[in-house]
Amino acid sequence: MRENSITITGKAETVTFNNGSYIIDMGQANQTQANALKPYGMAYDLVMNYKIPVAWVIRQGKTFVFDDPTNAADFTYNGKNYYSSALIVPAAYATEAASVVAAWQAKGVVVDQMASGAITLPVYGWITTFPRILLDEANGDKADTAFFTPLRNAIYLLRYWNTSCTYGL
Repeated sequence: MRENSITITGKAETVTFNNGSYIIDMGQANQTQANALKPYGMAYDLVMNYKIPVAWVIRQGKTFVFDDPTNAADFTYNGKNYYSSALIVPAAYATEAASVVAAWQAKGVVVDQMASGAITLPVYGWITTFPRILLDEANGDKADTAFFTPLRNAIYLLRYWNTSCTYGL
């Protein structure tokens, strides 16, 4: 494994997502605050304010190479490739999530609603809660060193999901 890469080796459950499910696209080619950071805000909003679980879908055995634009897609649906994992709101919550999705789409988050048949995907974990943290002015630099290098960020996320995700609904 290269120094600037990480391989997903955790066990995923297989889940079938039906028409009506929302796919939050995390892998836009031209990353912006709206399409790369705000999806996490959307997930937080869905989970914490509406109690809607969100699936984290990532291809098993995937190796993230942070300077390699040829990373393989996690999955393809309706002719579109989804890279950098995806977050999915199951169809059972689509009606409840519709207004939240629309509000975040207006902020630039890329979300596709499934309408071309079911798809079975590996779910690395279900996001059902978020940790509560506070960084004040004296400790704000800790966020910079913890989160703003790609490898460090990926390792943190994997450690968090391995200890904090709830598998299954």
